[in-house]
Amino acid sequence: MDAFEVPEEFERARIKLVVLPRLVYGRGVSRLFNIVAFARVLRGARSLSIVGADVMDGGYGRRPSVLEWSLASAAAKAGIQTRVLGFSWKNDVDRQVQVAARRATRSGVVAFARDPHSRARLQANGVKVEEAADVVFLHSGTSKPNVHDERLQGWIEAGKRVAILNMSGLIQATFDQTEEYGLIVEVLRGLGYEILLLPHVSTDISVIEAFRSSGPTYSNIDYVERLLTPTEVKALVAKADVVVTGRMHLSILGLSMGVPSIVLATQGKVLGLMELVGTPRFCVDPVTGFANIVEIRLRELEISRTETVAMINSGVHEARVLAAVNFRDL
Repeated sequence: MDAFEVPEEFERARIKLVVLPRLVYGRGVSRLFNIVAFARVLRGARSLSIVGADVMDGGYGRRPSVLEWSLASAAAKAGIQTRVLGFSWKNDVDRQVQVAARRATRSGVVAFARDPHSRARLQANGVKVEEAADVVFLHSGTSKPNVHDERLQGWIEAGKRVAILNMSGLIQATFDQTEEYGLIVEVLRGLGYEILLLPHVSTDISVIEAFRSSGPTYSNIDYVERLLTPTEVKALVAKADVVVTGRMHLSILGLSMGVPSIVLATQGKVLGLMELVGTPRFCVDPVTGFANIVEIRLRELEISRTETVAMINSGVHEARVLAAVNFRDL
């Protein structure tokens, strides 16, 4: 429930928030109760939209993805206009997930791929899909200034450049990034950047804290100790000159503000996004030595920032047009 933010400009009196934590991830009787509650909510609904994002291709577990597609199929069969909003599709998707996706789209579910690579993979798997882009490109809204905004504003007024650095807990689970990020910090400092460490998912927080405690040169790096709302994150990246991140959606918020973003690719889901905004070279594989590639890209920005920002802004405009397709005819 804390992950869902209802924008202030919406008529909140018309919004009913129903929390069903066991609907997809539960089992047994507790899930059955959630299914019944879900069916009641759907009764009389004009449409059902499922936020696809990263959860439809089994990348975070086969069972949740199959259940998501099954719920979509059931709603469509009940005559409810059903769609899966901009989602990614990795290579080698589990066969059961493929079958569930094909069954759903044949039942009338409209599926929107969020990048060209995902769309091609879905079509190769026999899943009917339409082209779109990630819905985060349509994010709007502002947040009230907080202590982190004030810190960045102080750096800017002092003539400093700002780098926002994220360390992904997902990547850290299989690859120790400490040494790599140590080099990135040294490069950023050498180029005159002030650095803010920013978590984007809860598992990032412990990774950032461990990095700061890994050496005396890192303990004084400013960091955000909690998860921020999307509007708060957007307010911060708007003040940045570059973002280096292991989280794709943080890069989208940065790119949406015209900020060059270097992204560590996971599960083959990032390259299509970066191609869409014209900067595929800023997609970096998180393998040993990735900091050297990040350094090259940072130094390239010293020479070609104006051209890069212009290319990003043009690509983001196209991405927003595609992202709006997710909500066509609603």
